[in-house]
Amino acid sequence: MREASRGSGEGSPCLDAARAGMARLGNDGAWRYEHGFLALAAWRAAAAFGDEPLGSRALGYVSALVQPDGRISGYREDEYN
Repeated sequence: MREASRGSGEGSPCLDAARAGMARLGNDGAWRYEHGFLALAAWRAAAAFGDEPLGSRALGYVSALVQPDGRISGYREDEYN
């Protein structure tokens, strides 16, 4: 397996997977933890490989649903344990 280094992400399976995952995410206005984890992984891959468009997409996805104070749009705390 090829070793990754910052800024050398072209052709990286990690970036390819992160890009593909983010491309498949829709935003129906509902928070889903698995989508949040995918966005976090994509954001970290983007930071590691210097892919600003991917990082912006991941951050934008989360920012659309998570308020600055940490509240999640459409999430009612009393519905979950």
